[in-house]
Amino acid sequence: MTMNLQLLTWPLLATQIIISSLFMAGFISIYQELGHVVEQQTSHMKRFAGRWLLLLASIGIGTLFHLMGYHVVLNAMMFHNMGLFLLVFTLFDTDMAWWEFGTRIVALLAVWSMHHAGNFDRPQFAISIVLLLIGVGMMWWYGKRLRYRRWFNIGMMFYMAMAFWLLLPRFSAGIEMSTKIAWQAILMFMVMDIVATSYWVHRYHVGQVNARIAHSANYDALTNAKSYTLYQEEITHLFNLAQQNHEALTLATLDVDHFKQINDTYGHLAGNAVLSGVAETLMNVLKESGDDRYLYRTGGEEFTILFQNRSAEQVRSMVQTIWQAVREQRFDYRGYDVKVTVSIGVTAMTHESDTVENLYRRADDSLYQSKRNGRDAVTIDGQTLGGKQHDTTVATYVFSPQRVVKPMNGKLDCMASELLVRYYDYAHKRWVEPGYFFVTVATQLRMLAYLIKETQFDTVIVNLNEFQFQSEQTLVLLETFRRQHPSLANIVIEMQRMPSRDVLIDLAPKYHQLQVQLVIDTITATSKAHEFDAVLHYVDGLKFSLKTQETHQQKVRDALVVWSEVAHQNGLYLIVKGIENQQEVDWLVENQLADYLQGYFFDRPVLPRIE
Repeated sequence: MTMNLQLLTWPLLATQIIISSLFMAGFISIYQELGHVVEQQTSHMKRFAGRWLLLLASIGIGTLFHLMGYHVVLNAMMFHNMGLFLLVFTLFDTDMAWWEFGTRIVALLAVWSMHHAGNFDRPQFAISIVLLLIGVGMMWWYGKRLRYRRWFNIGMMFYMAMAFWLLLPRFSAGIEMSTKIAWQAILMFMVMDIVATSYWVHRYHVGQVNARIAHSANYDALTNAKSYTLYQEEITHLFNLAQQNHEALTLATLDVDHFKQINDTYGHLAGNAVLSGVAETLMNVLKESGDDRYLYRTGGEEFTILFQNRSAEQVRSMVQTIWQAVREQRFDYRGYDVKVTVSIGVTAMTHESDTVENLYRRADDSLYQSKRNGRDAVTIDGQTLGGKQHDTTVATYVFSPQRVVKPMNGKLDCMASELLVRYYDYAHKRWVEPGYFFVTVATQLRMLAYLIKETQFDTVIVNLNEFQFQSEQTLVLLETFRRQHPSLANIVIEMQRMPSRDVLIDLAPKYHQLQVQLVIDTITATSKAHEFDAVLHYVDGLKFSLKTQETHQQKVRDALVVWSEVAHQNGLYLIVKGIENQQEVDWLVENQLADYLQGYFFDRPVLPRIE
């Protein structure tokens, strides 16, 4: 065979570049779509056959183009480049098995060697083969990680083009090769690659965006279980399919026990962590039997599982395994070891006149039978397994006062009293601080009224969450409380979360009119001062916690120095809480960093013992 390469005019070169670039972009798009279809096949044989078809198509078309280069004159360079491009670019397909990759390399080596026919003894041939093997080695090792990085794709293709065209013999297969022809070929190859790669990467990113949109629409963002919308679609489809094929279909619905009290005790973020952990536990158990395709989050703390072609009796063991797996699991959240249980209801599709609504209703009835039997139970079509005679209380809370002191003339004078709330976690037999303050304002004021009567404090501190702070009812209760206690000098509101500037602009004057001071109780070593700039003008004080997740003591002290400067520059007082020893008191007083101090060092709450 004779190669008919020749130097092209610029108009002809540009035309061939346009034709080859558009063809390659189209081929890569079709190859990508077909590859996606092949990977979606559930049958191993269909996937294997599909991979073989992709392999034969890319090698066959690439070899055909290469051979066409021997039979044309003006378009020879274009066909040789297109053949080389197909054989090299498809090596970026990371869905390939090792045997596919090896087969493609053999085909590429054959075409590569044909261009050196009669010149195999030249050092350039050996060098080009070594460079080729280095290139395909890099594509094998780094392709999975970098296949959609433009710089990697373009860089590798430029490397391969240079290794191929610049090392061809001067005379090969009856033609004379020149440096100008080689660089024209490299230019054509690179423009072809830039167009095809850019289109390929663009389609990949569009596909990723579409996949994320589809995933957010069909999957719950917190638990990664399927959504309620998808549940409604799929249960109807599976139910009709089961009826048509006279197959079994079983539905299990489960609910996390005492979830509201978990939120109240540990905080809503802990509740989210529990839901995510329960879902992960369910998925792990279901994966072992291949039933994880039909797990849904159908309510706040409610999950639903569909078992296709399985009767209620057949899933009994699986459901009990799920029940036990959740009972044995402990979910960690910021040091809290949260233990939960679930109540489960199970039923199966019955006769031909059954409906989806009846199926769900029976499962729901079984779920509530589990709850009526004390929770932590499984009920299968009216038969309850587990459960307790009496439901277990998750938590009990108590109030205890804690002083806020002011260092003056070497003494620590009591300034105020704050009510602390502690929960008793029955699961772990210990008192814990709630992650979210939810005690009503009326309850706090009633307890504070008792403290005022029994002690000499003339300042009290009320804790408010963001909803309580914005409630008009809170203002009414505070106004009534102040009228009932005229001897009270100050009322301090500690805000559990920093309100927005707009909220403070509206509400701060109303609180100040009642002679109520506002303190932001969210400052820690990790807080950023600039995030508070917009609200400092509307509050009276800040509270800094010495006890944070930051374990480096010096970083905590450095942060406290910064916040002390912020407070004093803005005319605010600073309360430092979490003090537990004399050394901390001495350091704070010596450096004049805090206006008020608070912590277990001054008075530790006495908590009742619960067996």
